[in-house]
Amino acid sequence: MSGTPNGPARMLPAVLSAMAVLSFVQLLDVCTVSARPKTDVVTLKNGDQLTGEVKGLQYARLQFKTDTMETVYIKWEEVEQVASEFSFQVELASGVRFFGTLAASDEPGMLSVVGTNGTVGLNLDQVVRIRPIKQQFWKRIDGSFSLGLSFTKASDVLRYNLSADATYEERKNIVNGSLNSIITTQKGEEDKKNNTVNLSYIRLLERKWFLTALASAQQNDELGINFRLLGGGGGGRLLVQTNRMRLPVLSGLVVNREWGGGATGQDSYNLEALFGLTWSVFIYHYPKTDLNFSLYTYPNLSDPGRVRLDFESRFRREIIKDFFVDLSFYLNYDNRPPSASAATTDYGFVTSIGYSF
Repeated sequence: MSGTPNGPARMLPAVLSAMAVLSFVQLLDVCTVSARPKTDVVTLKNGDQLTGEVKGLQYARLQFKTDTMETVYIKWEEVEQVASEFSFQVELASGVRFFGTLAASDEPGMLSVVGTNGTVGLNLDQVVRIRPIKQQFWKRIDGSFSLGLSFTKASDVLRYNLSADATYEERKNIVNGSLNSIITTQKGEEDKKNNTVNLSYIRLLERKWFLTALASAQQNDELGINFRLLGGGGGGRLLVQTNRMRLPVLSGLVVNREWGGGATGQDSYNLEALFGLTWSVFIYHYPKTDLNFSLYTYPNLSDPGRVRLDFESRFRREIIKDFFVDLSFYLNYDNRPPSASAATTDYGFVTSIGYSF
């Protein structure tokens, strides 16, 4: 029997792909279970003490793992002292980083970091991030993936989206990779694809400054882009960093090679300026909830007057441990797309369920 498969049948490959990714992540977790003793001690302002393993601090939440309560999240403002014989990276709101073990301070509300150059006392109110210094490669990777599906029987329209990201971090270097894919199929019509793969490298400098190199591959049928390769670099600064939000900005230069789609599509090389920012806001402790915005503009230097823009907003809320629901909006704009018959704007709302690791 031939012909186009029905909507539910077309969903099967995407569902199987998601199950395969989840199985791989769970297997990776099993293979990299930390065997280190849970001897860290957290003292709360009410006098209670917890013994376990400090997993990290971010957005005013201290992630702490115990044998009896599993992983718990403690409000940072309720913490009086933290002590651990293991090594951590401690970052202040000013962007200054310290490396060493954590020792209980004689003075309440202070954190002592014991490093190779001696002991430094830090005010807990100024500490915005704590990360364990992990020796194994796989344990330095954090990431997530999500999948969304929708099907309308009346019009036989199937739309699915897949997103994944992973970040590897050392003391001075951060590498991030991400994948976003949105595919819409309809009986009797060609599939519409919006796919992007990004790779970036960040070199951390003093006082919240950084250098960056980036590369991406893109495809967007709505904007008449059969394929686009982009590479470049620049620098930026973390303008705002608190226990509630982060706001880095960057600027630079990029070069891209475009292959236009359709009968009117044109191929070209372009030199573009780059201006971008991302804004991350923490909202609630329980359940974990955050809001992220990103905006990147690309004024064309080799074709004056042409401007591209990529915008994305995402609301993420944890539903059960490590599983979350995403509500996202994206907007891609190009006032002079490579195909004369293409639209100048592509936008949409995306709902998906995902897993973080």
